[in-house]
Amino acid sequence: MEGSVRRGNLSLSSNGNSEDGAPGVNQKDETERPPLELTGWSFLALLVVWSLVVGWKLWQGQTYLWPVVYSCVFFEIVNKVLSFIVSLQPGFLSGLKAKHVDNFVNTGVSLVHSTTISIAVLMLVYEEAAKRGLASMWKHEALTQNAWPGALTVLAVSCGYFAYDQWDMIRRRLYKPESPSLLTHHLVLLTCFAVALFKNSCINYLILTLVCELHSIFLHVRKVSVLAGASRAWCTMLRIEWELNWITFFFARWALHIMITLKLVQDREKFEKGTVEFPLGFLGMLGLNVLNFILGQGLWKAFKRESWGKRDSAKVYED
Repeated sequence: MEGSVRRGNLSLSSNGNSEDGAPGVNQKDETERPPLELTGWSFLALLVVWSLVVGWKLWQGQTYLWPVVYSCVFFEIVNKVLSFIVSLQPGFLSGLKAKHVDNFVNTGVSLVHSTTISIAVLMLVYEEAAKRGLASMWKHEALTQNAWPGALTVLAVSCGYFAYDQWDMIRRRLYKPESPSLLTHHLVLLTCFAVALFKNSCINYLILTLVCELHSIFLHVRKVSVLAGASRAWCTMLRIEWELNWITFFFARWALHIMITLKLVQDREKFEKGTVEFPLGFLGMLGLNVLNFILGQGLWKAFKRESWGKRDSAKVYED
């Protein structure tokens, strides 16, 4: 057919749309991405600086930071494996632009991280609660001094993931230059996680913040299903999915992060004077709470669209 290409069973015209008007994969779009703009360059520069600092700490002998590096490599491998699996099925995701295919792979890797870290964090919290009790776990000394068994490694692995994901979003342009909320979120976490790991301080505080990954599972499941073309028609299963999404958002993310912020304020006098832990932790939690508010707004808009039966694919892909 003149002026068109075939991809799987989908006929694509030269403008990148299928003959029935559905969005297709433009060949040019598959190989080209927009040039990196100021936002991307800025966050990339900060990521390079962060990487150099981690490398310097490793060179100084802080070998317990190696899981950060191993984690980066591991999640990059997961990315390549998922990309390879997708490439084996030419018809799968054939109706998506290259950016959305990249988004599918990126979100799939994020789902792996959220699932594994959620399990690890919940196991850590459960074991510590069974051993010491919740009241003892919530004391300032317990949160800031001796890390719970395995907590240092879990935090390092998650830190490595966020470094990988920051790089993946930048290289594939999976962010909005005018409002890079995810890049900002990752920068806040990378800064707080790295300082805590360098100083071996407040590790348990940060482990508690990672309970929110339980909610991230439902975020990623929703996005993967949308990008894969699964039906989002309102039904019992979709209602249950949204109920779990909202429950984990309010309890595992919103309420817990506010509790941690209030705990920091309550114990501010107990932090050693002249150290960075309290100001960095407080500002970091403030930033996360703002981002949680923005996330909640986005969730509400997506919920209204799906519960009211309005499916705008151009908006759904950006959720």
